Amino acid sequence: MIGYKEKPEKSFLICSGIAVFEPCALDLVPADRPIGISESAVCLALERGSQVTHWTHGAFWMDVNSKEDLTRASAADRRLPREINLASRPP
Repeated sequence: MIGYKEKPEKSFLICSGIAVFEPCALDLVPADRPIGISESAVCLALERGSQVTHWTHGAFWMDVNSKEDLTRASAADRRLPREINLASRPP
């Protein structure tokens, strides 16, 4: 070991929210099975050379995987201001 940092803060982009696709993206969807948005549809689009982009926003996000998480997220969300910074939206 050459170093150690207790509970480091990490920052990275996540996929959270709404996905918007051009109508031609429907051609990527297999007719015989459902696919997920972030794991499959986006990957298929990238594999086929389609342009994929994102909009970075400052909205609240919390991973919710249990009833307790939902209670904490609901309480935290009520304490947040109700505005989204659209200035960070890509052209």
